[in-house]
Amino acid sequence: MNIKSSVNKDSDKQALQVQTGEGAFPLEGKSLQKPFKKKKYHKVLTPEQKTRRVTFKKALAWLCETFPDCFNLSTPKPLKKQIVVDIFSHLSEDQSISKRTIRTVLAFYVNRKKYHESLLENLHRFNLDGSTAEEIVLAHQEHAKAVLKRKAQRKAVRQADKEKIQGIKA
Repeated sequence: MNIKSSVNKDSDKQALQVQTGEGAFPLEGKSLQKPFKKKKYHKVLTPEQKTRRVTFKKALAWLCETFPDCFNLSTPKPLKKQIVVDIFSHLSEDQSISKRTIRTVLAFYVNRKKYHESLLENLHRFNLDGSTAEEIVLAHQEHAKAVLKRKAQRKAVRQADKEKIQGIKA
């Protein structure tokens, strides 16, 4: 039995020929079910997204290198209020790192779990040179507790969903 079909596109004309016949399906009668393998899908980034990611990492590295007493990813310290103004005064004149990128990096830095934990552990906020600037207000510590609680709840929900999905597939 021969089946021929053709697929025509406006720009490209391609002919697709499918031939089936005796012996076309050598695995007939055998189980076609493959063992479950988790596929890793990587998000395809546009060139613009790639450049943003590179500039973000460059700005984060610049902050950690320029102000090591204040910015540390493994052991963050609570930053003083309006520290962004002090950082802007240290930016270079060539504008290799924009103010917008600095704000984005700071938003990332202060929304991390470790940063909120440091708000609960420390009593003072810190300047760029690592000296104490001001005391942490009780309302900010309560907010940090609430944020950590929300993050823990979200993690528990994600974990439960993951276990539920794995239970269905097993």
